[in-house]
Amino acid sequence: MRQSFQSLLLAQGQAPKPVFEPSREAIVLWAVGAVFGLFLAAYLYLSRNAVLKRKVFLVSSFVGATIVLGVFYLMPSPPGWFLFVMPVLVIIGYINIRTTRFCQSCGRTLFRQPMFTRPTFCPYCGGEVS
Repeated sequence: MRQSFQSLLLAQGQAPKPVFEPSREAIVLWAVGAVFGLFLAAYLYLSRNAVLKRKVFLVSSFVGATIVLGVFYLMPSPPGWFLFVMPVLVIIGYINIRTTRFCQSCGRTLFRQPMFTRPTFCPYCGGEVS
């Protein structure tokens, strides 16, 4: 009867090493990013100041991408993976910044619109969208 490698290690008293074991720094950075994302989502939902929301959203897009890059850098992964993730994050950030709009009248954050068309009026209050 043929035994698996894992059962052979267990029979010898050795536990198999996990294939993926993130560093403590990567876990902490991931947790910081999750808390940052929750606070950002709450701010964008609750605040009605469109001018400040636009600035906060722009800065937070770069901060969020930096946190994700940091997590990928700290995690054990193949060398080329980091170079693949960087342009993907730039494209995702560009699309998010381009498609997110803020109503000047009611201050709502408008995420749901077609990617290649710019809304001119808020669907909630009819005000101008910037």
